[in-house]
Amino acid sequence: MAKRKKKGNVILFSAHSDDQVVGAGGTMMKLKADSYQIYNVVMSSGEKSHPWIKAEYIVKLREDEATEAGSLLGCKKTIFLHLQENKFLENKEAMLMEMKSLIEELKPVKIYTHIQDDPHPDHSATNKLVLEAVNKLEDQKLKDELHIYAFDVWNPLNLRGRDLPRVYIDISEYFDKKINIFKMFRSQKAAIFTLLWSLYLRAIVHGNHIGARYAERFYKIK
Repeated sequence: MAKRKKKGNVILFSAHSDDQVVGAGGTMMKLKADSYQIYNVVMSSGEKSHPWIKAEYIVKLREDEATEAGSLLGCKKTIFLHLQENKFLENKEAMLMEMKSLIEELKPVKIYTHIQDDPHPDHSATNKLVLEAVNKLEDQKLKDELHIYAFDVWNPLNLRGRDLPRVYIDISEYFDKKINIFKMFRSQKAAIFTLLWSLYLRAIVHGNHIGARYAERFYKIK
């Protein structure tokens, strides 16, 4: 059987280790199956998420979880940018240059990241950094041909409404695996308890838009 031709690189920029699964886990698995190469970029290692535990221990735990989850989603590599939580925009210019270099190196055809009005400050800051890094690209062809999609994490039902075009991806085939991967984040028990119901609700509601059992929704930014 002939080997399938790679369709191009995809970068998933997520603020925290579990956001990759919540926002776009099913779609990443589907893109992998469709011969895209996916690079998972995690902005923060979550060193302050458990203040009663030594930072180096929780960083290793969360990075190990993110790497394992990324591998199961089909990501070729998981990259950590080591930003401090709630301080993503400090040393902004240096981070923009690092992200710009990464985008220029990988030359993605698609980027996925957080929506700009997510109430979590790290999520909205990630969106801001991604868009500004893209605007700094010197390769005009790369910039012109790049597609950027945004996902929700803490806006489960999109109560505010947005004018951006919506894209729905049928993830019915991958939804059970997405849930199982999300449950692997043992360090994030509170988040699992809080978000698990919304993962089911959103997947069902979004699926209804396209006649699928489960779907993920993205906003087309570019």
